[in-house]
Amino acid sequence: MTTAPELTQVTGTSVPDVSPRPTGVMIWLSGVDPVTLARCPSETRRFAAVGGVVLTTAGMAALSAIFALRMALHASWVVIVPIAALWGLAIMNLDRWLIVATRRRERWYQNLTTVLPRVLLALIIGAVVSTPLVLSVFNAEIEAELNRLRQAESIRYEKALANDPRFSAIPGLQAEIARLEAVADGSAAPDLETDPTVRRLAAEYTEVDKQYQRAQADAACELDGSCGSGSRGAGPSYRQKQAAADELRARLDELRAQLDVARAQASNRLGASAAASRATAQAELPDRRAALERLNRLKRAEQDQYAADLANSDGLLARLGALSNLTSRAPTLRTAYLLLLLFITTIEVLPVLVTFLTSLGRPTLYEQILADVETHHRDATKEALAHRRRAARRELQVRTDIEKETVQGLVERRMAAEREVYEQHTETWRHKELSRIEAQAALGARSEAARRTPWPAPERAGGARSARSTEDTGEPPRWGYHVD
Repeated sequence: MTTAPELTQVTGTSVPDVSPRPTGVMIWLSGVDPVTLARCPSETRRFAAVGGVVLTTAGMAALSAIFALRMALHASWVVIVPIAALWGLAIMNLDRWLIVATRRRERWYQNLTTVLPRVLLALIIGAVVSTPLVLSVFNAEIEAELNRLRQAESIRYEKALANDPRFSAIPGLQAEIARLEAVADGSAAPDLETDPTVRRLAAEYTEVDKQYQRAQADAACELDGSCGSGSRGAGPSYRQKQAAADELRARLDELRAQLDVARAQASNRLGASAAASRATAQAELPDRRAALERLNRLKRAEQDQYAADLANSDGLLARLGALSNLTSRAPTLRTAYLLLLLFITTIEVLPVLVTFLTSLGRPTLYEQILADVETHHRDATKEALAHRRRAARRELQVRTDIEKETVQGLVERRMAAEREVYEQHTETWRHKELSRIEAQAALGARSEAARRTPWPAPERAGGARSARSTEDTGEPPRWGYHVD
């Protein structure tokens, strides 16, 4: 946020310090610059209203989060309230950013292209926020639809469970266990139909009985004239058909008597083996009961799991599905749902929508002042950057020149020092060479003189003369040898 002294420093123009500056939560939520707003107090109410809209959307978002967490997670209020507060703050900050990021352009279609992505983002946020609120409004209808869906799902599940191949043996095992229990305690009547003679006679009796029923029906039809010859009364056709029916009746009575005799004989035979049947039934009962209990236990486990899943199927997705079913069947409810969803979503989009609608009109005083300040700030920033670049280039050039001069001086001083050292070494070497040459020359002269002078005799070279010659001439005595 740029203050008045900073604007004076940046733009180079005098900006009066307006006091007091607008403050408050609503002003902060509107995303306005208090320094600029202080220069146009008439815009304060408008931006306070925009901040109120942002606060309203944040409150609705927090309320929506409360309903969503309560419906989806059944969480306690200790968990719901902080999460809902954080969600409301997040939506508030996001709406404030959408307002601040939406800036006026010169053309209305430029404003539209700028604000359209933000409107789409606001629509998504609005749909997310409004859905739990809509579900809460239609909670009673949704609960009724959920119960109906649960019942229908339970019926479908029971049918699917009954047709499950894993449990198809349960009815047969139950019937088999009941039969074995009856046989084991002696209360079961012997199954006479297992005897071959009884079974054959029973099948024949059933077939003859069907033929008799058809023949008797033909005779009755012929008697009332509704079929056959069409003549009503006991005529020849009737008597013929009735005779055939009587023959079948006699055959049927004969088969009944034979069947009764066969059943009596089979009962006597089965009675003799009743003790063995009871022992066999008692031996088979534990295995049958264990198999039935295992299947029933598995079936009950799946039913309990399904009941638990069905009891927990009341979250957001289940409620959305129930609401979709309701709106598909009831046009009035669908219209009310869409209107409510649109209303709540519009409230969520309202901050960005207000900013866009404001950008369609003439620029307000606040926008003009803010544009001027930003223009001055941008120009001053560019000028400061250009000045810094020029200063940096000048400093670089000065540093380069200084470095060149420093390097050149160092080179010259080093060369002078090296030359001085070289000359000193050269002079020392020359003096040494001259001394050596002179010494060699002196040594050579003395050696030549000594070679040319003869060695004096002892008796002819007296000591007094030698001394006198030395004292008179001042030269060293000329001996045959000389030592330096």
